[in-house]
Amino acid sequence: MKVKKKKPIFVCQITGEALKVIKGLSDGNSLELIAAESEAIAKNDDNDLSQKLDQVLKKLGYDNKPIIVSLPRNSATLRFLKIPSADPQELDRILALQASTFLPYSSAELITGYESIFIDNEGCSHLNLIIVHKDIIKRYINLFERLNIRNFTIALSSYGICNLYNYFHPEEPGPVMILDIDSVQVELDIVNKKKVIFSRYFNLNLSGGSGKDTLVNEINKTQDAFFREVAKEKLMKIVFIQQGKRLPENWQAVLPLVVEEFKYLDKINCPQETFTRISNCGYSFASLIGSALKEVPASLNLLPADLKEERQVSTVRNEKLRLAALFLGIIALLTIGMVKNLDNKTKYLKQLKIEMAKIANEAKPFEEIDKRFEFMGKRQQKKPSVLEIFSELHKIIPSAASLVDFSYEENNQVILRGLSPTLDSVFAFAAELEKSSVLKDFKPKIRYATQKRTSAGELVDFEIVCVKK
Repeated sequence: MKVKKKKPIFVCQITGEALKVIKGLSDGNSLELIAAESEAIAKNDDNDLSQKLDQVLKKLGYDNKPIIVSLPRNSATLRFLKIPSADPQELDRILALQASTFLPYSSAELITGYESIFIDNEGCSHLNLIIVHKDIIKRYINLFERLNIRNFTIALSSYGICNLYNYFHPEEPGPVMILDIDSVQVELDIVNKKKVIFSRYFNLNLSGGSGKDTLVNEINKTQDAFFREVAKEKLMKIVFIQQGKRLPENWQAVLPLVVEEFKYLDKINCPQETFTRISNCGYSFASLIGSALKEVPASLNLLPADLKEERQVSTVRNEKLRLAALFLGIIALLTIGMVKNLDNKTKYLKQLKIEMAKIANEAKPFEEIDKRFEFMGKRQQKKPSVLEIFSELHKIIPSAASLVDFSYEENNQVILRGLSPTLDSVFAFAAELEKSSVLKDFKPKIRYATQKRTSAGELVDFEIVCVKK
C-alpha cells in the first residue's frame, strides 16, 4: 500500500480578542502538530491584525502553503433543513435563495455552505445549512490579499471540532453533545455518525458566580432545541473538551447526562513546548487542530461563489498546463532518444566502415584465389568442342556401324546419320550417347532407322538427334 506523504498545513482562527495559528504535517487523515501561536489583538483593528498574522506566519516558517481559516461559530447561522433534491447544483441554488428567509439580508449579501446528513426514501436531502454574511468573509479575503496569500479556504469551527472528536472516537453509536470553551465563548455541537447535526454558541464567564448556572441552563436549552427541531433521539452523553484547566468536579450532579472530559492534547502528536503553550494560553485550539485533520469539502468551503469558480478555472488551466508540459517533456525525451539512437548508429556505421577497410586489406589474397576458382569453374563449364565430340563418337560408336553425316549446332543439337548392319547396333549407339560425359548436356533420340539395300547388302539407315537438355 502506498503511504501518503505528509504535507505542511497551516490553520488560523480570528476571534474577538485573539489570533490563533497552528502549523502541522498532514496527509489528510492524521496530523503531527509542529507548533502553535496565539496573540491578543485589538478589536476591529485590521491593520494590527494584519501585522500580527504576518509576524506569526513568518515565525512558523510559512512559505505559501495551504491555509485553512477556522471561522468562529458566532460568525455564522446554522439551520437544519429538508430540501426536495439531492443534486449538488440544485442544492446550491435552492440554499442560496433559502438563506435570506433566515436573516434580514438579500441573497446577494449572504454566503452559504452545507453538509448533507442523509437522503430519505423520497429523494429529499436532510442537511445543515451554514449562512455567513459576505462582509465577514470579505474581511478575511482582504486580510490575505494584503499578505499576498492566495491558497486558503474558510470552514466553520464546528466541523473542526467534529473532525477532532471523530478522529479519536470513530465508532460512537449515537448523538453526543460536545462543548468547547474558548475564553469567554462556548460552542455546543451535537455530532452523530461523524456529522454535525446541531450547533449553538453563547458567551460565558466561568469566573463569575453565575457562570456554572448559565452553562447548565444553556446545555438544557440545547438538548431541548435539538429534540424539538432535529431528531426525537436522546443524547448519549456530554463531552467537555479539556483545555488545560480542569472543570469543577461536581458537573455530573447538576447535568442530566453522563459527563466526560476529552483531553485531546494528550492524544495529539506534538512537541512538549507546543503542548505547554496550548495548555496555558487560555484559548481553545480544538477546532484548529480538527480542521487540519481532514480536507475541507467543497460544500463546506465558505468562499464566495465567484472566487470558487475563479479558482476552479485556474485549477483546470494549471492542470492543462501541467499535462501540456508533461506531453512536451515526453516528446523531448523521445526526440533526445531518437537523436541519441541515430548518433549511436552513425558511430556504429563509422566503426563498421573502419573494420571493413581492415578486413578488405586482409581479404585481398583471398579475392585473388576466388577469382582463380571462378575462372577454373568457367573453364569447366565450357561448351564441348567439335574435336571433343568427334573423339567421343570414335570411342563409343559400334564397330559395325559407320557415320555418314555429322552436323553440330553449338550448344543446341548434334545430328548423326549413318549405316549399321543391324538395328540393335543403332540402339546400342544411342544408349552409349546417353551415357557419354562429353554429351551429358544432350539427350539422344533416334529420329528414324530404316532398312536399305546397298551394293554391300542390307543395311540400316539411321539418324540420331542429340538435343540440348
